[in-house]
Amino acid sequence: MNLAAIVFAMASVACAIFILPHSMFCGYRNRIAVAWLLGMPLISFVSNPGLLFLILFTCLFAVAPVKTDRRLFLFMALVPALPLYIQMEVPFPGINYLFALNYYKMVVIAFLLPLFFIPAASDTPGQRWSVIDFCIVSYLLYSMTQIGMYYGLTSALRFILDQILIIGIPYFALTRFATRPEIVEKCLKGFVVAAVILGVIAVTVTIKQWDFYRISHFDPIAAAVELRGGLLRVQATLTTHSLGFHLAIAVVCLEYLKTRMRIGFLWLWAMRTVLLSGMYFTGSRGAMVGLIVALAIYVVLSIRNSALRWTLIVAGGVFASVASYILMFGNAAEYDTYGSFTYRQWLLDASLEYLAMHPLFGDVGYIDSGHFDHLVQGQGIIDITNMYLQVALNYGLIGIFLFFLPFLITIIRLMLHALSKRKEEGGEMYALFCGSLVGWLALIATTSDVGLTLHLGLMLLAFGHALVQRTAHMPQRSASPANPWTPTGHLEKARTS
Repeated sequence: MNLAAIVFAMASVACAIFILPHSMFCGYRNRIAVAWLLGMPLISFVSNPGLLFLILFTCLFAVAPVKTDRRLFLFMALVPALPLYIQMEVPFPGINYLFALNYYKMVVIAFLLPLFFIPAASDTPGQRWSVIDFCIVSYLLYSMTQIGMYYGLTSALRFILDQILIIGIPYFALTRFATRPEIVEKCLKGFVVAAVILGVIAVTVTIKQWDFYRISHFDPIAAAVELRGGLLRVQATLTTHSLGFHLAIAVVCLEYLKTRMRIGFLWLWAMRTVLLSGMYFTGSRGAMVGLIVALAIYVVLSIRNSALRWTLIVAGGVFASVASYILMFGNAAEYDTYGSFTYRQWLLDASLEYLAMHPLFGDVGYIDSGHFDHLVQGQGIIDITNMYLQVALNYGLIGIFLFFLPFLITIIRLMLHALSKRKEEGGEMYALFCGSLVGWLALIATTSDVGLTLHLGLMLLAFGHALVQRTAHMPQRSASPANPWTPTGHLEKARTS
């Protein structure tokens, strides 16, 4: 137990709660505050992971509301409240264990899984089966087959259960139950709430030069520190890249939400400062690139002048192509003082050589092949710092096609909707998710599936897909008595004026 860590964690959460506007909590300010405040004391006092998860699950299940939109809001606000390195193997008769439980999976079980059993409201819009849904299910089944062929049936069943909790339930819960723009908007508020809390924690960690969320004895490796530019790289409850990108996308979300609700000038800049500072202190250049890409696309797609918009799109495309080529094939040692670009070039070269030998189906056991032994780092691991390569090496071109096609389709559909509906009320939401998804695709070229990286991409994909699917199947009307995009903040303003 470390009382100093508890004090710093609770003080950071309390400061973030003070900075956030009341309307951002959607009526659940106290529940969110208590859940975040109890995090550090629990992992400090409770040393047994099984007992810890039992207490957490009981508390989360008890505070979860019945209404779908509020349940999704709290899910977004509480997902990063505890470190993911704390985990336990759930026992099962006849085999060593059923699956490895961590906080993220537990929140999915507590908040999202019950949605499939709670009767939906009679006016809930339906969601048709789509190509994207087919790709998600096909990827899960295909990757399970590959794991089974290499490791055996038990490992395949364990793997598919794990993937259902990580990919299947979150994706289908968000696409099937975030069926209205106002629900998605509420979820964005929950996302920003969590990000501001994480941002204040990151600033506090930097001031103290002590990442107090990494003190738990559950995993000694998690307590390892990394310096960049003389400062400690913040991980907090996530990892450097997923934390940095979480804060980056929250900045873009805040730019959208400020037009939908009343936020005071000082409070707005306080949140911006916390988010940008926290992102910078993670030292994640991938998250910084993701922010630039996401914000640029959001702004460009919101421009009403067609000539200016296309000029910026073409110029940005040319710049991105040249920059990507230089980073992948240029002499990175000239401008990389940390050696990370050089390592990524070596990884890319080795991966392309190996993929040429296993193009279609990949090789789940590529790490043991000896082909990548020259990339072993000081920690004794081969760090596949690229999710594209991670998927391709494991599952080949088939796997990478099934996994990334949904993202590409959704980005194109969001872009078309953003261009055609940019003059409509709430049309900027399409641009928001389009830019954020492209930013995520840029991020994962610099990091693997660690922390909440996959969760962030799936969340953006699910909300973006839900929006375009709903719009595609909406009946065309010449006039509508109710505007589905009307935000709560505007309604409050109308009542008080």
